Amino acid sequence: MIEPSKREIDELKMAELIRPSYPVIIYGAGALGKIAIEKLKTMEIEIVGVCDSNCEKFGTDFEGYTIQPFEKMISKLSNKYQVVIAVGETYYVEVKNYLLKFLNESEFYKLNVFECPSVEISESYKKLILDNYEICQKVADLLEDDLSKKTFYNVIKGRVTFDADYFNSVYDAKQYFNELTQESDDEYFIDAGAYIGDTLRQFIEFKQNKFKYILSLEPFEECFEELKMMVISEFDGDKRIEIEKKALSNQNETIKINQSLGASNSITRAVFEESQTVFEEIETICLDDLNLEKVTFIKMDIEGSELDALNGAVGTIRRFTPKLAICVYHKPEDIFVIPNWIQSLNLNYKYYMRHHGNPNFNQHCETVFYAVPY
Repeated sequence: MIEPSKREIDELKMAELIRPSYPVIIYGAGALGKIAIEKLKTMEIEIVGVCDSNCEKFGTDFEGYTIQPFEKMISKLSNKYQVVIAVGETYYVEVKNYLLKFLNESEFYKLNVFECPSVEISESYKKLILDNYEICQKVADLLEDDLSKKTFYNVIKGRVTFDADYFNSVYDAKQYFNELTQESDDEYFIDAGAYIGDTLRQFIEFKQNKFKYILSLEPFEECFEELKMMVISEFDGDKRIEIEKKALSNQNETIKINQSLGASNSITRAVFEESQTVFEEIETICLDDLNLEKVTFIKMDIEGSELDALNGAVGTIRRFTPKLAICVYHKPEDIFVIPNWIQSLNLNYKYYMRHHGNPNFNQHCETVFYAVPY
């Protein structure tokens, strides 16, 4: 008996869930979106259009389809349709929750990058690494311990091969607050990408309430309101804690983002056409312009805007040499670009890398670069 190929198995799995009589909308104009289009055309299933959360892509061509906001597309459809979610784990939950406002779970299919690996994605990432081989080698040489070096190489291998074992073998559950960041009780902590306050709470528990100051920044209205309610209910009256509905960046300005996907958005300065999509205005600020009294620890998890935010904080970093815990998984190049940028400041840091992606869910996410002063 001839065993089916991985590609054939993937197509069978898709065919079991997608009803051929229904046209399909593809949500995600990236590498996975290309895979979805290829597979659906092979299966002779009608594709009515492609949507994406990145407003900069609206109106542009993608594999012969004009990218539109989801709300605008469905307003033109009178018949039933299904949605193929062609995004990675980082954004899947936000996209799913958004789609549940319009659909039930039987009406969309998740195209998961680790269930459906693509030679195209693998080769593209491999080329990126090879084109930047010297910088990658430099980053590896910077790393202080064997676990950091193994983590760096394993994350790259995992992204090239789509083998989750590479990620799982270097999994570390203690994200941000661990043996690398323990140190003093005299902390002035910047929590960039505070979400609903989970990191803030973990920091206070980690420090056993011994700290000087926390500034938590969260630009998205819905998340910020939950953050505010959490601070009021759990830390009401603690003047050491300050929260701001702002995003760190390299400019002070007001920009628009797609409100529908909240915290999954990366910051963009695109000019938007009017549509049914609801946009939220958010403020971006440079950390340097806050002229803070002291900073001892900066954590950033800001959906791909980390490098911009670091550029807006370079004076603060040079002045105080704070501990840094910076996410380096949102963009393919972050894993080598961000460490190289921080090292170029020539400050007294030791460098580490840890991977905190949960083996049961988002194993390829949550890679963090740590810079620890000595």
